[in-house]
Amino acid sequence: MSTTLSGILATPFLNKVVLGTVVPVDAGGILRSAMQVVLVPICLGIASKAAAPRLCTTLSPAIPTVGIVVSVLVVGATVASCAQQILGAGIRLHLALLTL
Repeated sequence: MSTTLSGILATPFLNKVVLGTVVPVDAGGILRSAMQVVLVPICLGIASKAAAPRLCTTLSPAIPTVGIVVSVLVVGATVASCAQQILGAGIRLHLALLTL
């Protein structure tokens, strides 16, 4: 959560430094997304462990791999949905993203 919160402040600053322009950041949207991506799965995991501990123990060796695969798919789908804009933005955007 701390990286998400610092990203709200760091993104406009880094864009101003690297691109020379300020990019507005939807802080409420970022916090909502963080809740959906971080807090909801944690709460579901705690509830699952309480409701079905044996099942969770059986599945626990596979959970890190599943988490990584799902994360890669989510990020890949997000990047793919705006690939043309990313490619058209040029080297300055790519440098800004590398600094993050």
